Amino acid sequence: MRQSNNGEAQMINTTVNATNLDYRTGTRKPAADANRAVRRASAFDRESLAAFAIYCGLSLLFFGRGLIGHFGDRYIGVGPDPAPALYLMLWWPHALANLQNPFFNRLVWAPEAINYAHFPCLLSPALLMSPLTLLAGPIVSYNALVLLSTALSAWAAFILFRYLCGAFGAAVAGGALFGYSPFALSHALGQAHLVMGAFIPLAIYATLRRLSNEISARRFFVWMTLIIAGQIGFALEMLALGTLLGAVALALAWLMGGADLRRRIVRLAAPLAASYCAAVLLAAPYIYYFFAGGALDFSPNIALHNSAMPSNFILPTQVNLFGAWMSRWLAARTPIYDTTAYVGAPALLLIAIVAARRSGEIAVKMCVAMLIILATLSLGPVLLTGPHRGIPMPEAFLYFYAPLFKNALPVRFTAFFFICIGALAALWLSDKALSATVRWGLGAIVLLSLTPNLNASFWSTNVDTPGFFRNGLYRKYISPGETIMILPYGITGTSDVWQADARHFFRTAGGYLSVSPPVPRGYRDWPAVRAFFGLYEIPDLRRNVAAFLVGKQVSKVLVPDGGAHLLQWTFGDGPASWRLRAFSPDENAAIDAFFGWLDPAPLRVGGVTIYRIPLDRLKDDAQDTPAALQLATGRAFIQKLLTAANSYLADGGDLANLNLISGAARGLLPRLWLTGASADNYLPQLENRNGLTLKATDNGLIEVGITGTAGALQQIAREYKAYTVAARVMPPEPALNVADWVLPVLQMRFDREGLAKAAAYAARQEASAAANASEAPEKGAFAGVHD
Repeated sequence: MRQSNNGEAQMINTTVNATNLDYRTGTRKPAADANRAVRRASAFDRESLAAFAIYCGLSLLFFGRGLIGHFGDRYIGVGPDPAPALYLMLWWPHALANLQNPFFNRLVWAPEAINYAHFPCLLSPALLMSPLTLLAGPIVSYNALVLLSTALSAWAAFILFRYLCGAFGAAVAGGALFGYSPFALSHALGQAHLVMGAFIPLAIYATLRRLSNEISARRFFVWMTLIIAGQIGFALEMLALGTLLGAVALALAWLMGGADLRRRIVRLAAPLAASYCAAVLLAAPYIYYFFAGGALDFSPNIALHNSAMPSNFILPTQVNLFGAWMSRWLAARTPIYDTTAYVGAPALLLIAIVAARRSGEIAVKMCVAMLIILATLSLGPVLLTGPHRGIPMPEAFLYFYAPLFKNALPVRFTAFFFICIGALAALWLSDKALSATVRWGLGAIVLLSLTPNLNASFWSTNVDTPGFFRNGLYRKYISPGETIMILPYGITGTSDVWQADARHFFRTAGGYLSVSPPVPRGYRDWPAVRAFFGLYEIPDLRRNVAAFLVGKQVSKVLVPDGGAHLLQWTFGDGPASWRLRAFSPDENAAIDAFFGWLDPAPLRVGGVTIYRIPLDRLKDDAQDTPAALQLATGRAFIQKLLTAANSYLADGGDLANLNLISGAARGLLPRLWLTGASADNYLPQLENRNGLTLKATDNGLIEVGITGTAGALQQIAREYKAYTVAARVMPPEPALNVADWVLPVLQMRFDREGLAKAAAYAARQEASAAANASEAPEKGAFAGVHD
């Protein structure tokens, strides 16, 4: 290729020199130039194997050092999300070996039939790693999966970038930027299905080879079929996003390229469509259950709560070397899994320089254009300027109305940042028109700014499985297939790992699969479930607990003795993370209130306490439906909040200081309603806690609120409508107690006169309910089964 007149824009990448397409203009090159093509290197030559070895070494350096000597009792990741992945590593081979339908599981959240096609089910990795899983266990297999996923992602990017630039060192650096990008690092902490990014660069590589006529349409069809099928088995959502972005990229190439490139893009359509059809056939069972399982049960407005923060483009999080002290300027209460937009000032500088120097090249223009599109989409429908503030974005209509976008997580678009950035970095590092000192000087700064956290302990968590499960003691106390319940409950613990250690010997009335949703439909209507998650008391506690245990046929409840087993949010400087801690005295008191009346002398063995539930004596007395319990519990909450607010103000309390805590401090609200799992360094939660709200509004009104089912909340709103200034049932909102994420919120506002009337009405209703309860004969079950 000829240099430009000013000598700056020498075409140095092998793609341009080795094909009959000019990626500067998108037109066919002269035959003489095409004949000077450099022979393509094989994807499995010595350079490729050397690059893979380098990436394996980096994965061990970054993530594996903390596992040395503990590969089977520590796992890569933090927080709740590794637990369901560890469970799934064993579930797939277990289900197939026992001739069960692997897409439906009745062992967690029993007896519900959980459709795994609606969750990140790790289909491909679980099956590929099944020999290691059966030989060494799910923890070893999961650790190997994360280490291999990062290395393979980097290696696949190396194959693409070497194809683009023709230089080994530059391609290795570009591959590292992609394989160990902030997106990959953040998801290595818990979402293994998103760590494997190899399919993205491999799809681009195959497409470029086909556009350049280096592979036949038949070979392209085979390659793309395997790539698409593989991506389906890891993360179907990433295939959907990749398909969308691939279409955008081809559209850009059409607009930027010449007539010859446009003809080639048209010829690409048929084999590409055939590849999708073939991949869908290969994954037919998965696709069938995905669509046959009904609508996806995502939280409302999910895009609003999973968008990139603009500051994250510049500021790293704890997953990066410099994030430990710089992340303090990022907005708190954003989970570390979702703070994946970091690019950094050095990388942005490199992008700007390459874009300016090589502005005429179609590859560079496409990378820059795609970065702009990706960054915009990652911000979501609202540009977040704070935890609860934002500016509507132009693409908001997509997230609210377009079918694909309505269930999309905007922050997932950051997964594609470093395909573009890695390509630009590889082109920069291989640009022979610049001195090696300049190229690698800036390149080294970029790599350093994106280096992962080098603290080995940051990346791993000790397995907290009690000896009761680890040593097989469960076989003496639990029957095969028996339904038990484990605390900490659901996402607040790692009971999935404990059940996997027990090789699916029993069923659990709980578990954790995904935050979308954190509680399945058959569980969310029970008031007791919220109490189990939050470890706090609720009105008519015994009746609520007994009805749930009978409804789910729970015969034993297991609680670990001592040690750190409860997962708690940590909201300090920067993104939110988690830590394991022991139960607090208040939480132990709540657990005893839940089950102590059912078994005053529980068994203690193998590091757990076993509460035996007398279902035969409870079944006749615990027949309340979830709907009836929700209405009764909601009424009791509202009655107490209204009378507490009215008494507080009648006693001369300051309206500005009216909240849950001030009410409890005066003895107007039960303190044990407001205890339970909270978070380190979180806002004091004076006004909102455990699904309850009590506060003064900016315009001097009194606001009370509760969470519950829509039917119960609407009934309560009708009962108090005559006294309110405003009453409405709102969609679910994120909360510390994840059981509240899936329940609507009743918000009622009163002026002072209306509050007094509502409190008087509430007091009459409360007195009537108490009188009815005292007149009814007390049922033996709730008087104390073992008394």
